[in-house]
Amino acid sequence: MGGNKSENPQLRKAADFWILTYLCNGMNMTDILLLKHKSVYGDFIFFYRAKTINTKKKDLRPIKVYLTSGAKAIINKWKSNPTENEYLFPELEVYTAT
Repeated sequence: MGGNKSENPQLRKAADFWILTYLCNGMNMTDILLLKHKSVYGDFIFFYRAKTINTKKKDLRPIKVYLTSGAKAIINKWKSNPTENEYLFPELEVYTAT
């Protein structure tokens, strides 16, 4: 997995992220981009869906996704340095209104 052969690094990254969504049980791109280093624990990713995080549900539980070797390879290939950025993939700057 993560074996895109394109010479263009942006195309390689796009293909790898698309494959990662598949390997992570259809995890959507927003949720992937909001992952933090602390979201990865051993062989699993734990996260709350951005789409439903503000719901009125009282017992909101994180989603747990098993990381295959292919998913781990893609994560390791594109992840940020945890001392420089808390987000696993800092493709977007997350801004908050002040």
